[in-house]
Amino acid sequence: MATIMITPLMNCMAKIPLYVLLIGMFFAAYKAPTMFFIASITIIIALAVAKTLNLTVLKRRESAPFVMELPPYHIPTVSGVLRRCLERTWLFVKKVITIIIAIAIVIYVLITFPGISKDRKAYYDKKANQAIEKFYEAIGEDNPYARFLAGEGLMEFAKYWDDYKMAIMGAKGKEAKRAVDERFRAKNFEFFKIVKRGKYELEGKKIKDKYAKKVEKAYKKLARTRRRLRGDIKDETIISSYLGRAGRFIEPLTNWAGFNWRVNIALISSFAAKENSVATLGSIYQSALGEEAQLGERMKKKEVGWTPLHALAIMLFFAMYPP
Repeated sequence: MATIMITPLMNCMAKIPLYVLLIGMFFAAYKAPTMFFIASITIIIALAVAKTLNLTVLKRRESAPFVMELPPYHIPTVSGVLRRCLERTWLFVKKVITIIIAIAIVIYVLITFPGISKDRKAYYDKKANQAIEKFYEAIGEDNPYARFLAGEGLMEFAKYWDDYKMAIMGAKGKEAKRAVDERFRAKNFEFFKIVKRGKYELEGKKIKDKYAKKVEKAYKKLARTRRRLRGDIKDETIISSYLGRAGRFIEPLTNWAGFNWRVNIALISSFAAKENSVATLGSIYQSALGEEAQLGERMKKKEVGWTPLHALAIMLFFAMYPP
């Protein structure tokens, strides 16, 4: 009974991703010692819990030494190893399909619904429209590019802008970037002039287009506003979601351990399967479109008050509560 009850305290591969994430964020200079500490402290805690159980609730139960009969040793056969590998792989795939994916879907629903209210949606729509109006005012009616960005043209340019930024960030080396430029130049030359800040070549001549530069400068402000509004909508959606409400409900209690409502959501989702912790955090701390920040960087940006003590508390709690 003692062995059964302390088994959840043992470390396993499902817990490692969260350890790696938090250690990389707060203990980058001491990765090996920190991981060794987490591995060893859980064994010490498990032994202490087992001793406490044997002295209290299991005191009247008969104890017996643990005996495991080992089969005769043989040289492994290829067929035996392959069969064993297939069995273990199928068990893992079965677990992924039946438990992890199912829980991921449930977590997505609980973290998305019921969504923001109609009043809040109208508020964000109004803010977005105001930002678009400021953009048109900034570029001016006499700007030759204004007609390309009127109506649906602005949405087309927004997609073009995001696609170009993603493509140029993923290009490695001058040749790759030149190929990206050629592709987007052929796709829409007018939009290309804007994303290049009005600096481009035409019939062998280098052109500096002040109107395109003006549009690019104004659109960068609009894009920042769009990202901020999307982030605010996402945060408000999570806060008002069913899981967000649960995380905030227990926050007064978990604050004593340094856990905010975001951490609470990740820990709640991990009760069914520890593998869900990092995936849930990834859903909560989403990056803005066009950004390639790692999850750890996004968390640090959001949780400015966190210290290594916060990370240690999360790891210890994560190691000790049973799935």
